[in-house]
Amino acid sequence: MSRYGQRAYLFLTREDDGPFDLDEVTRTVGLTPTRVTRRGEHRFDTWSHGRPEVDEVDTEVVVVSLPDAIEPYAQGLTAARRDLDLRAGIMVVAKMYGDRDTADGSVGVSTVAICYRNAVQCSGFQTGGEGPL
Repeated sequence: MSRYGQRAYLFLTREDDGPFDLDEVTRTVGLTPTRVTRRGEHRFDTWSHGRPEVDEVDTEVVVVSLPDAIEPYAQGLTAARRDLDLRAGIMVVAKMYGDRDTADGSVGVSTVAICYRNAVQCSGFQTGGEGPL
């Protein structure tokens, strides 16, 4: 049986990917990050706040929950972007765990293609094989 997992998170990073004070971002925004990465551990500093992964195939359900959760912190987010020269974005991570070989010998789901409400045309995707995601 296949399982889908999706999560969404807001991230803040420097426009030039340079270092910044992650604690200052937390104070300015007023929201506790769910993850921070520091330059040296990764390529650049990142402050992020996300929703937990859910077993959901509809990406819209996952994406809509994030702005609702961070909306009370909009002024702090705006101040952090402006005063600390940060850029912001929302990232959606979609995972699919599939069964390649089922008990009866047939092939289960092995590759996922994500098309958001038919707004993106998935061309070149080969069913059951490797193709662009």
